Amino acid sequence: MAATNPSTDWLQGLADIEWPAAPDWSMFYLMAVAALVVLGAMAAYIVWRWRRPARRVRRHVLALAKLAALQTNWQRGAIDDRAAAYQLATILRLGLGLEQLAADCPALPHVTPTAWRTTIAMLHRYRYSLQAPDKLPAAAFDSIRGWLQRATNNGTAA
Repeated sequence: MAATNPSTDWLQGLADIEWPAAPDWSMFYLMAVAALVVLGAMAAYIVWRWRRPARRVRRHVLALAKLAALQTNWQRGAIDDRAAAYQLATILRLGLGLEQLAADCPALPHVTPTAWRTTIAMLHRYRYSLQAPDKLPAAAFDSIRGWLQRATNNGTAA
């Protein structure tokens, strides 16, 4: 029998050690791809919602309903002329899909430049003066209502 050297036995035992198998990363890659697909779909949906054309009829119908409520509150005296002028300007701007109200008439076939400038000047006078010159004319409500109704019927505003 051959004698074994105890000082080299343990070294020989280390040579027979098998390393563990490499980790399986396939599930990680699969989850990463799935997360990227979900994030891409969410980004595409957000861009689609942002770029799609607005529903024109709903905007006008909502603006007409707010205009009717505003006129009722104004006639009852619940809203003063200055607040009514601010709300009229907002309803007009949003109802016609404008970013900002300006004295220049927007490119809408149902709005005449003279009537537009007159209405905008009247709204500015009531909104930005300390003392309102006189009672807000009810014709302002009627002209804005007419523009919104024609925009609804024609589908011209964005």
